[in-house]
Amino acid sequence: SSGINAEYGVIEPDDFHTNNLFVIFYYPYFQIFGEMQMEDLANTTITIGNTETPLYLSSDDTPVDFIRTTTIFLIAIYMLVVAIGFVNLLIAMFSDTYRKIKDNQINVWKYGRYGICEEYESAISMPPPYTLIEYLIRAVNHYYNRVKGIYAAK
Repeated sequence: SSGINAEYGVIEPDDFHTNNLFVIFYYPYFQIFGEMQMEDLANTTITIGNTETPLYLSSDDTPVDFIRTTTIFLIAIYMLVVAIGFVNLLIAMFSDTYRKIKDNQINVWKYGRYGICEEYESAISMPPPYTLIEYLIRAVNHYYNRVKGIYAAK
């Protein structure tokens, strides 16, 4: 990625040592997960002898450096495991939704077919000048069924 190239590009080949691998992958890895304010951690230094050394470039095993490195390593592992877990959860939710849709597809098809048949049944079958005749026939039929229902209830 461009972050790795940018970090690696500032290191001279003669000055390369294994601690620089941590620096090369540190910023890009956490920036993948949205942590963009890493400058605060980069400016943290400790004094070893007479020189101030950034914690991530410390060459000896001071307790502060060990704890910080271990903490960052554990956070990185945690973030990776959580990301994998969320991707698996997303896949499970998609497969469950797909299964529900697949189980219901016959009913949806039948309902759609019923809607088409109902629309065809209720459509006017005569051309426009004669639609008044069909509306009149439907009105008489509706009135007849209503009257028949009222007398049948008595």
